[in-house]
Amino acid sequence: MMMDHTIQKKGRIRDTHYDDLLYDNVENTNLDQDFWFQLRGSNINLLIDAATPLMGMTSRIRSLSSCDNIEEIYHQVVEEIKAIEVELTEAGYDHAVILAYRYVL
Repeated sequence: MMMDHTIQKKGRIRDTHYDDLLYDNVENTNLDQDFWFQLRGSNINLLIDAATPLMGMTSRIRSLSSCDNIEEIYHQVVEEIKAIEVELTEAGYDHAVILAYRYVL
């Protein structure tokens, strides 16, 4: 038998089945100005533009109520940094600049 995981709140029907996968107060994300930024293409400085998705991820991770996949997130961050390194290399940045940038990230 399938359980009904919906509740009615302020005239809206909300699915509660996935509530445990989200961080506390997820419905307020759109109200928080810290999350109002484009992930890519909003900055002419490639160093800033490339790091913006990582900064967005850290903002969201900081708000998590629990996290059971820390190792997965770590590997995702490592892969993101490697991809950024390739992008900066293709854009002609010096290796020393990329190493310093990677260290800062």
